[in-house]
Amino acid sequence: MRSLIQADQLGISLGRILRVQATDSRLKRQAAAEEMAAKAPIKMLFPTAIFIFPAMFVVILGPALL
Repeated sequence: MRSLIQADQLGISLGRILRVQATDSRLKRQAAAEEMAAKAPIKMLFPTAIFIFPAMFVVILGPALL
């Protein structure tokens, strides 16, 4: 917002300012999305170990034990 006011006062093209801000905003969103994507496997590890692995062991080892 401050940059828009400054651009208006200095007579700089608003289009250029908005393009720069849009690019910066996209880069910030992309960096946040990449950070969340990097954390996702760690967050999925514990539910997988707690819920899926025991059921898989029962299915695989159940017939062998019988």
